[in-house]
Amino acid sequence: MGEKEKHIEYYPNGVKKEEGYYIDGNKDGKWTEWWDDGKTKLEKTYKNGKRDGKWTRWYGKWTLLYLWGPRWDEEHFIKKKEWEKTYKDGKIDGLCTYWYVSGKKDREEIWKDGNFRKSTQWHQNGQEKVEVTFKDGKPYGTSTYYNTDGSVKEVKDWD
Repeated sequence: MGEKEKHIEYYPNGVKKEEGYYIDGNKDGKWTEWWDDGKTKLEKTYKNGKRDGKWTRWYGKWTLLYLWGPRWDEEHFIKKKEWEKTYKDGKIDGLCTYWYVSGKKDREEIWKDGNFRKSTQWHQNGQEKVEVTFKDGKPYGTSTYYNTDGSVKEVKDWD
């Protein structure tokens, strides 16, 4: 193992913005980013300068305030995940999950070695919206699209 150097960056207001380590000039291990109010923004991992492992991002208060307007309050801002992804050797690999601000699942994606394999999406009410399988970066097979009440909206054959 080479030389390990700690990196810390701050916002002008004095709140920590980012923290992690460099080894031989490359990001390595767990890195954390914070919003300017001190809440966690992103937890990520690197291996030899490449994205590697689980990455998790949380909504910021300004996003919540914009989306929810006057209904927003501090109670709603307790670690609301925006997305979670997995990387391997710098490429996205495995399950990626995205959430609506409400906390309900927005979509899941499956990736292998940086290649998009499958996407499942849900309406904000929790009903499935569509599931699409990909091959060589393009949709293939049959996909069924659903309305918010669960009824079939469209069936699409990609072949």
